[in-house]
Amino acid sequence: MAMLDQNPGYYDTLKNLALDYPSPDFNQIEIDAIRTYASITNAECRKDQEKRLTEVLHAFVQRNPKMGYF
Repeated sequence: MAMLDQNPGYYDTLKNLALDYPSPDFNQIEIDAIRTYASITNAECRKDQEKRLTEVLHAFVQRNPKMGYF
């Protein structure tokens, strides 16, 4: 949390960046987020968890494009 406190708004900026370039990372993240929470039976809760995970992983890829997701 210390890094978030030192860089207010940075995560939100990354999270809200348009995914304007094709990347297999983004497709794989979507697939993996669905698979990760497949056992949650409450659809609304499952979608919320998938969205949160997807946002974090998209921000990671945006921040580290050379490393990527794989």
